[in-house]
Amino acid sequence: MNKKPLVIGLTGGMGSGKSTVAAFFEKKFGIPVYYADNRAKEIMHEPEISERIKQKFGAESFINGKLNRKLLAGRVFGNSKKLKELEDIVHPEVRKDFMQWVQRQSAPYVLLENAVLFKTGMDKMCDYVVGVTANLSTRMERIARRDGLSAVEIRKRLAHQPANEEFVKKSHFILKNDTSKTDLFEEVKKLHEKFVNLSKQSDFIS
Repeated sequence: MNKKPLVIGLTGGMGSGKSTVAAFFEKKFGIPVYYADNRAKEIMHEPEISERIKQKFGAESFINGKLNRKLLAGRVFGNSKKLKELEDIVHPEVRKDFMQWVQRQSAPYVLLENAVLFKTGMDKMCDYVVGVTANLSTRMERIARRDGLSAVEIRKRLAHQPANEEFVKKSHFILKNDTSKTDLFEEVKKLHEKFVNLSKQSDFIS
């Protein structure tokens, strides 16, 4: 029987540097990373799922087989009932897809990168959770540089996201990403060594 890898959740708000952390784990240490948001977008294009989305949100939700993100976002943004309807279609499929993915991995641990880890309840599928935080001004600078948004637009988006305190409260480990990439990498390296050791102590068998 193969040992089931430890599952490490990785989460954080916009501009926290979560993607940089995931890349360190993946490229420097060869750790498999499941990018939940990317997979959700792919899953929404699967025939059965896209059909369910069309039934709920109209045939115009897809144009030439591609998800009409602007239209869908307009219909669910600020409408909690509609958002829940969409999440009820997509989130269970992502959970199922993730569990199948884990079964195929042979690394000592894997990462589940998910910006809405706690909201979706996928933190309950993790053995440990790493939260990535950064101060507000640093996050705003990064988002402006990456997305070309104005300060007003960035603040609007951040207003819909959990505060750093929530990640601190709910995560087992916190990576503060306010300084340099070199400092961040050193912290990631320490966590990598910790997770490898924890995986050796694990009794989980699949």
